[in-house]
Amino acid sequence: MSNLEVITQFTLTMKRTLLLLFISGFLNVCYAQEVNNNYSKQIKASKEINLYPNPASNYFSVVGITTEENFVLYNILGKDVLRGKIKNNERINISNFKQGVYLLRLESGKSFKLMKE
Repeated sequence: MSNLEVITQFTLTMKRTLLLLFISGFLNVCYAQEVNNNYSKQIKASKEINLYPNPASNYFSVVGITTEENFVLYNILGKDVLRGKIKNNERINISNFKQGVYLLRLESGKSFKLMKE
């Protein structure tokens, strides 16, 4: 559970609660365990690496990486179409790419499917 971070503490009034929080421009799904009425419970959200916006039309960014990482962007045929280094929240321009599905692979081994509009 090391990838969980306490966001805030709420007093819950329902038996089961699913909270969607908009934090720093990203939608994070939070959860609460089953609780009794008016019982305070800590709400936690996952600290993950995410790709946004997705689908993208002009650029994409990676959020959640802690250090600069090498990346490779592959087209649907497996050909690398872009290589470089990326930092947290840095924008990568894809405005000249064709519409379709791409695969982003980070040096850390994490991979993402990117939809280009």
